[in-house]
Amino acid sequence: MEETYFQLKPITFLNRRVSILLQNENGPCPLLAICNVLLLRNAISIHEDIPSVSLETLLRLVANPLLENNQLGSDRSSFEVANSQQALNDAIGMLPRLQVGDSM
Repeated sequence: MEETYFQLKPITFLNRRVSILLQNENGPCPLLAICNVLLLRNAISIHEDIPSVSLETLLRLVANPLLENNQLGSDRSSFEVANSQQALNDAIGMLPRLQVGDSM
């Protein structure tokens, strides 16, 4: 199976150089929208010298902050821990389906 790649375009946003992702096919791509918002907010980054990124790289870029920002502390009940783990698993499991429109 051939890997999907997305082209990057460097832009200036709020006086800062940032690369944004371009669609490689027509139609909505929720994953690209999420990634572009995170790129513009400086929550994730892709060096502007990189011309394209793989779908696998994008999925990892989005999943890593989810995992890092949802560390489970010891002050939470077992119900809260289980609920948070299930929500996190659901969110990460949905990421690959966000590469095309109408995937929900």
